[in-house]
Amino acid sequence: MLAKLGPLVSEVAGSIGGATFQRSPHGTVVRSKPLGIVRRGTYSSSARQRLKSVNDTWKTLTPTQQGDWQTFADTQTWYNRFGDPIVGTGYMAFLKNNLANYSSVVGAYPLAIQPTYPTTTLAVLAADPEFVYELATNTLFFSSSDAATDANTLTVLFMSQPCSNGRSVWNRPIPYGARIGNGTAFNIDITTEYVSLHGRLPDKAVSERAFLRITTKDINTYYPGLETTVRLVYK
Repeated sequence: MLAKLGPLVSEVAGSIGGATFQRSPHGTVVRSKPLGIVRRGTYSSSARQRLKSVNDTWKTLTPTQQGDWQTFADTQTWYNRFGDPIVGTGYMAFLKNNLANYSSVVGAYPLAIQPTYPTTTLAVLAADPEFVYELATNTLFFSSSDAATDANTLTVLFMSQPCSNGRSVWNRPIPYGARIGNGTAFNIDITTEYVSLHGRLPDKAVSERAFLRITTKDINTYYPGLETTVRLVYK
């Protein structure tokens, strides 16, 4: 069901009673609240362990250290799910800095928990990023108009599975695929990582789609910067 909101409520997301309100490109959709799923896989278990470790570390910080995180949070811009500015907290900044711990079938890249607030937040997203299938060589590339990834930035890539043109990939997780070190020259061949992750390349003959989510982190403090998602193009 598609909902049209009125003057009293202009935006809504989340669940109430047996209904879930969800944003979509076509407006706000109302659907039955889904049953909770207890995920017991390797990666979901790892994520829960990471969250516990991060929370346990936060509890060990002194009031002064937690205050430093609050001071840092006050320098950052925070938004809610609707894109409205909100006031951030030191705990929010601590979680944002420390929750990531990437793993998938292609390997793992654990990030050390940072107990002190980041003194640098220099992550830079590559300019004009593209996810390219070079048909002449059957090679997948992460490309950019930049000569190389930024010197202060760790770039982490997430790769969606091949998907037929009529199906959506957004209701499925896009798994971790590769990490790209600072100063790595473009174009970056990610064919091996993609095939290891999904078993094969997308098929142009049936117009399969795929997406590359590009995230950035400060190379020293791991504080996240901008991210974007780009669609596969065949060339």
